[in-house]
Amino acid sequence: MNRLHFSNILLLSALLILGCGNRETKQEREISKSSRKNRSLDSVQHWATELSLLSSSTPEFGDLAATLNGKIEDAVKEIRDSSNLSKLTTSLSDINTGISVVESEHKKLVLFSWDTRMGGSMGDYKNIALYQSNKKILGSTLKMNTVFPVSIFTVQEDEQKSIFMVSGLGKSSSFEHFMRLDALTIVEDQLVDSKIFPFEKSSWSTSFSNEEMDSLPPSGFVVDENGKTIQNPFPLESGKAWTSYVFNGTNFMEQVYPLKSELGEQDFMPKNEFGFINGSEIPSALKNQKVIFEDGMVIRERDFQEEEKVEVSVLNLSDTVREIEFTNNTELIGKWKNYLFFDGGGVPENWLCHIYNIEQQRFVFSLYLSKIMFMDKLLVFSKLSEDNEQNTKSKNSCEEGYRRFNLFTFQFKKTYPQIQPTERAYCAYIQ
Repeated sequence: MNRLHFSNILLLSALLILGCGNRETKQEREISKSSRKNRSLDSVQHWATELSLLSSSTPEFGDLAATLNGKIEDAVKEIRDSSNLSKLTTSLSDINTGISVVESEHKKLVLFSWDTRMGGSMGDYKNIALYQSNKKILGSTLKMNTVFPVSIFTVQEDEQKSIFMVSGLGKSSSFEHFMRLDALTIVEDQLVDSKIFPFEKSSWSTSFSNEEMDSLPPSGFVVDENGKTIQNPFPLESGKAWTSYVFNGTNFMEQVYPLKSELGEQDFMPKNEFGFINGSEIPSALKNQKVIFEDGMVIRERDFQEEEKVEVSVLNLSDTVREIEFTNNTELIGKWKNYLFFDGGGVPENWLCHIYNIEQQRFVFSLYLSKIMFMDKLLVFSKLSEDNEQNTKSKNSCEEGYRRFNLFTFQFKKTYPQIQPTERAYCAYIQ
């Protein structure tokens, strides 16, 4: 009996020793796994640097670049804890490796982006997203390889749903760039598109030329800090103006100016002897081809018919002369505050209006329109509707043979001039 008891004790001791040995092995495995992760994260800098220095003339360039891109992608997507995420973002921010790190507010979405060097002159970018969902950190490769992210806006953040908006830049040709907004949200631990932009789109883009790339105010969209207002560029022949879109909790809606008056084509017809725009400052005198205003501003027009040009001189109170040269179908049609307005020619329903800033001594806007007037300290103008097919059931439908003209307002703000649509329109006959 004692011999059996002693045997049991030996067997139990052996099992305990083996058990302790197994637990130690598991700990070692965890330490080894963690060590491999740290080495992998440390290698990201090395791989990224190696990729940036890789010569495109190397015969194996394609294979080597693909291998390095794959290593970087796998290492970043394997991150599952905040400490390693913080370590990687900090290390990449301290050293220029070619990998950009963009974070949302509260760091719930972090994007790691780099040029794969496999897209030629247009660029091909890898964008890896790490995001928080149900107290976990998850990874995903975004399908936006032509866009290089610049910033992330948190449009909405609550317990039920968070919506992020990624602003990025890309190149569509040798002469043209584009700016794109992409909306993302998290559904069942998956990072998916969110259709919050006009026409139920999850992405929205606008293009601009190389010359406009670094201009002020900037080209492309302008998004406010909280991500709830987007300024969308309004198409002009020259100059920059924007239309506002505001997030209403579901999607972005274009802001409509509440124009109180019902306006028709006849309301725009000039009602002064000079044929100036209604609401314009009216000249106090006309002398020797000079238009003189009450504030002392003098506009002199000289028509050189043989040379097919018109020369306009702008003289202010200090007698400073600014010569402006036009083609011979251009004429002064109004003055409002610090602006002069010129008719640049065209057809009655679609002609070019040039707007000149007297203080800056330059043209600031040129746009095609149909009618124009000043009202309630606003510039109101009409444009021929782009909707060629008239909907007879619409409140804005016109009789057969007539076309619809939509009304807009123009506010000359210093930073971002605003053009806003209204709910008003009129119908007019076009010959």
